[in-house]
Amino acid sequence: MNIETYRIHLKELLQGHKYKPYERQAEGVVFVGPPETLNILEKKEKYEFVYLLCMFMAFDLKTFEIYNQFYLSLKNEFYIPKFEYGLTNAFVYPNRVFADYKIGIIEEYFNNSFNTFYSFTNELTNKIDKNFDINFLLNSILEDTDLKFGLFGTTFVKRIEMKMQQNNE
Repeated sequence: MNIETYRIHLKELLQGHKYKPYERQAEGVVFVGPPETLNILEKKEKYEFVYLLCMFMAFDLKTFEIYNQFYLSLKNEFYIPKFEYGLTNAFVYPNRVFADYKIGIIEEYFNNSFNTFYSFTNELTNKIDKNFDINFLLNSILEDTDLKFGLFGTTFVKRIEMKMQQNNE
């Protein structure tokens, strides 16, 4: 799935979201919970959409933590949704979204999604600011205990490690 297709599906799903989003000054638009169903997507699209959504959610959480000065401009450029549990200020992590959609890992789809995610984030972050280091951010995901557990988290971490190894060769 390419980025434009991902964005189209995301916008469609969020427009039909059960709860109206609200704006928070530091984080931008926040949704209460992720979209409940993905019935509009075929199997391959559904899997790749969920993988990309979870990857961008992890990216969003780490960007807010590490590169806060770039956060809102990146969030707008990337069109990354932020989800929280009710009005609790507790954000939903990618592993939870992945588990809620009850899909597994299909390596081919996951690798396609990761390659799309990496190419897009690397290219766009370089355009926004040369001081933003996508590899530093991805390495921080490797160290984040909240992001590296569960089926999605462990698969994402393995794929990041493979990419870092490729970059070092």
